[in-house]
Amino acid sequence: EAHCQYRRDEVFGDSETGSEGMENGRIPEVTLNSGFKMPLIDLGTAVVPVPPPEVVYRAVLDAMEAGFRHFDSAAVYGSEKPIGKAIKDAFEQ
Repeated sequence: EAHCQYRRDEVFGDSETGSEGMENGRIPEVTLNSGFKMPLIDLGTAVVPVPPPEVVYRAVLDAMEAGFRHFDSAAVYGSEKPIGKAIKDAFEQ
């Protein structure tokens, strides 16, 4: 069965437990049944009307610089090229 659970304090922090959530600039993650980690917060890339590729590219590049590593995308959005280029460029910097 594939599912994941997270505690509210893992995302938003909890002063009683000392959990910092996102306040420390880190995107909280959950460990999946496979052992891989997945960020709990993603950047959605579906927008109507579809923005120009350079706008998508800049948004993803800015998100990468802010710590995002999870991008919600689908072929129907038509944004694969600028998203891929932004991710590639971010890792080359």
